[in-house]
Amino acid sequence: MDLKSFKTYLYIFGMVAVTLTIFPFVAVDYWWIRMFDFPHIQLTILTFVALVVFFMRFDVKWWGDYAFTIILTACLLVQLTKIYPYTPLAPKDILTSIEKNPEGIVSLYTANVLQSNNERGLLLADIQEKNPDIILLVETVKNWIDYIGEHLSDTYEYKVKVPQANT
Repeated sequence: MDLKSFKTYLYIFGMVAVTLTIFPFVAVDYWWIRMFDFPHIQLTILTFVALVVFFMRFDVKWWGDYAFTIILTACLLVQLTKIYPYTPLAPKDILTSIEKNPEGIVSLYTANVLQSNNERGLLLADIQEKNPDIILLVETVKNWIDYIGEHLSDTYEYKVKVPQANT
């Protein structure tokens, strides 16, 4: 592969990283756009690799090269600011507890119910068997919330219901 076509492929690779960095800022609730709210580490690596390879193979001497490296650097910084709070470098929001209190344990039950799933009875039986303090159900639509709510309404006094039909 000659150097010119390699540079073209690198530009395309970099622009894919840029596009995927911009997607989460689009104000639409389509799942195929919202899924890019999460792979920040992968996009950081993609962007970093594109920048490093570009600087290893090419000299920055054309205005397009400057624009490309500036845009990739901006995307790299955006991705780094997204992952920074989850690194050991960031300050902790909650300090580690030094108190050991087995009676103070809170149990959490979480399930991704998948909107197309109709096995509500199996989930209800599992919740009743485990008897958690808090239940978090993901991908719930109104009929799921209604079913679980009517069968567990006496057990759980406090509820936050946010059904969404966007999977």
